[in-house]
Amino acid sequence: GGGGSFGGMQLILSAFSDPATHVLHCFTSSVKKGHPDEEKTGLYLTKYRQLVRQALDKELIEPLCQRIETDLRLASFARDAASVRGGKGYQSANPKTDPQGKFRSVLEMPPLRCCGIVVDVKDEVRQYLERTFYKFCTVALHESATYSKMRAIAGAVYGLELAENGLPLGSFQEHVDVVQILRNIDVFVSKYNYDMNQQVFIQRRPDEGAKFFSSISLQCVCKSVRHHGLGVIEESLDLVHQCLRKRFEALSQILSSDRLHSLIAKELRWLSAQMNVTVKGYPYDRATELVAEIGKLDAADKTDSSSKSLLERLRRPVTEIGNALGFIRTMKSAEARLRSEDSMCSPSDAAVASKELARAWRSSETGSLIDSVSAGMAFNPGSRKSHLNTLVQMLREDAQGTETSRTDIFYLLIPALCIAWTEASLQGKDMMHKQNLTRDTFFVDDGFAFGLAYLISVLGQEQQFDEIGWFSSVREKFEREGKALSSVIGSEEAKRAAALASQKSSYFPSISRKASGQEETKTDDATAEFDELATAKIKQRSLSTLEREMNTLFFAMHGARILLRNNPE
Repeated sequence: GGGGSFGGMQLILSAFSDPATHVLHCFTSSVKKGHPDEEKTGLYLTKYRQLVRQALDKELIEPLCQRIETDLRLASFARDAASVRGGKGYQSANPKTDPQGKFRSVLEMPPLRCCGIVVDVKDEVRQYLERTFYKFCTVALHESATYSKMRAIAGAVYGLELAENGLPLGSFQEHVDVVQILRNIDVFVSKYNYDMNQQVFIQRRPDEGAKFFSSISLQCVCKSVRHHGLGVIEESLDLVHQCLRKRFEALSQILSSDRLHSLIAKELRWLSAQMNVTVKGYPYDRATELVAEIGKLDAADKTDSSSKSLLERLRRPVTEIGNALGFIRTMKSAEARLRSEDSMCSPSDAAVASKELARAWRSSETGSLIDSVSAGMAFNPGSRKSHLNTLVQMLREDAQGTETSRTDIFYLLIPALCIAWTEASLQGKDMMHKQNLTRDTFFVDDGFAFGLAYLISVLGQEQQFDEIGWFSSVREKFEREGKALSSVIGSEEAKRAAALASQKSSYFPSISRKASGQEETKTDDATAEFDELATAKIKQRSLSTLEREMNTLFFAMHGARILLRNNPE
């Protein structure tokens, strides 16, 4: 037991402490005060303590730390393997039956004392594991989840409360060059997704063999802009405009299909006929039918060698347009942050400061120079030029110079595109939980909402889109179906509760009912009711998931439209 182990260990260390006492007594009695060898007394005692401590580390502390570390690694791997095979996973060690449980009895020993030093075995093991986990986590950040599991197992099995390593969860920062991103802006917007709230770009699919996703945050862009200077932001406007124009031309080319245009024109005629009668918005079921019709149209048209569907080829340019706009917004946010930080270094009253310096140095040129520098450092958010509005005007001028008859009813495609985006978003989130990534893997894609808001602003179709009431119709549809499913689930649960109550009230089975087959019929009815209840709950979860995705799209698009309307000029 723990008490026996401690007693024996402490007796051994006490035996090692006896020579130290005799050495100190001999030197104290034989060496007179003021003798040169008097200082060696403490030196000999210190060396003896170091010798005992080294022996204790070599024979007890280090082997114990290594054995516990090995056990934690094996336990973590066993838990992962069991979760993959569907087993029970790792079972906590029992100190009475498992040999590994003896380690805990050693860890629970009181601190050991020897030669005036105190050694806490549990604290030594804890420091070793924290140091080891931190070192290996910095080398392989993708294994941070593994070391988190090992910390949890150490607390459950050995009672070791290990501190977190303080590192970001599987992430690290390295230099990001915005100039290189701008030079390859077409590749960048196609490989990264935009998070509007955090202003972070996340890689859509990791590179082959990589164990982590690359991301570009606002902090990384700030560092790069500070390195290159604020002039790079003005240069980025033309490059992003060229990227937007390419995507808009690709979108216009797809919309130039006569079959697609006739299909959308048919929807326009139906909507015009129904808006003044009973329909208050564009129905969700109608949009689903439109998605199916576009799918049939895509199956009939094999002119494009791409394996992507027509809606996918329509959705991708919209998303890439939003990603490009998001990058411009991130650049402007970086500029605002840098100007705000620089303005803290400028004097509160630049005019007075420049006059005093000019009077002191008797140089009017010095005061003028300080005035110009302070004016350049001054940060005024209201005076910032809106690059988003500039890009809207630039692409609007480009669109006016081309044939717009094919894009004048683009807003009627938005419901079908929203449904396609919802399906792609759910597939991307589901792929996050798989090891073999066969398609794009992402959990956020605000670029699509940003691109939709930008396109309807460029085409001047904001009012038409609001009039069809798409998101209001979606909200009413989900609310109506949600209430219906809740009613079905409530009634089925009531039936099931009544059936269970009737079974409990009947203590003796009826032989006649078994003979007549009524018992089998009752069992079949209960099974059917259970299937209906399970089906209703599955539909409810699916409906809730779709509603959450649509709400995410609605709020992202609403925020993007506010950004595009806000013109600080």
